[in-house]
Amino acid sequence: MIIAIFVIGISLVLLVTGCVFAPSFFFGDLAKDIWSFVGVFLSYMGAFFSTYALLEVRALGKKYFAKQRLPELKKELSEITRKLDSLKERTLKDILGEGFAGTIRVILKQLEKTRAPGFTEVVTKTKNYCSSVESAVAAAPDQSVLLRDVENFWLLYTALTELIDEINAYEKEARASL
Repeated sequence: MIIAIFVIGISLVLLVTGCVFAPSFFFGDLAKDIWSFVGVFLSYMGAFFSTYALLEVRALGKKYFAKQRLPELKKELSEITRKLDSLKERTLKDILGEGFAGTIRVILKQLEKTRAPGFTEVVTKTKNYCSSVESAVAAAPDQSVLLRDVENFWLLYTALTELIDEINAYEKEARASL
């Protein structure tokens, strides 16, 4: 921002100086070159500020998209976490039709689309635990095992709650920065 103010100041000084002191009076034929230089300089400055504005607008768009989408995703993750908590005492045979793993994967893909910073590591960890639990449930020889006893179930549950906590922290930071 300081650089932008400095560049604008220099541009205005050059423009005012050129207009007030009629460069042709001081520099003769060189005046055309000076005006050409000033024009080229101001064109580059315009391109620079346009690019800067484009990048800032894009960043704001991503920020507000995440701000709109994250509360819904947090609610869905909370529902899935409550559902897993209620299913932990049921046997694998009883939960085959629940399809919680597919729902978790869909929510995680939607969370990745928000491009909110800081979620990549937790989302990747949650995906891995979800796949691990899903394959352990499918490959379990004894379908009378309780869901809570499946390998990585508690790690998945913890990763989901950690993801909810990360979303809460992001929302607090977003409110504080506005």
